[in-house]
Amino acid sequence: MTSDGWRRRSPLVFLFVTVFVDMIGYGIVVPLLPFYAGLYASGAVLVGLLGSL
Repeated sequence: MTSDGWRRRSPLVFLFVTVFVDMIGYGIVVPLLPFYAGLYASGAVLVGLLGSL
C-alpha cells in the first residue's frame, strides 16, 4: 500500500473511531440514566428530556 492510499483513508478511520467512542459513551450513560433519575427523584418528563438529548 502506498502512502497516498493511506492518506485517503485517514479521514474515514478518524470518523469510525469518533463514532465508536460516541457509541461507547451512549452505551455507558443510557443504562445508568434510570438509576440516576431515581437517585435524584426526577420525574418521567425530565428523564425523557434527558434521553432525547
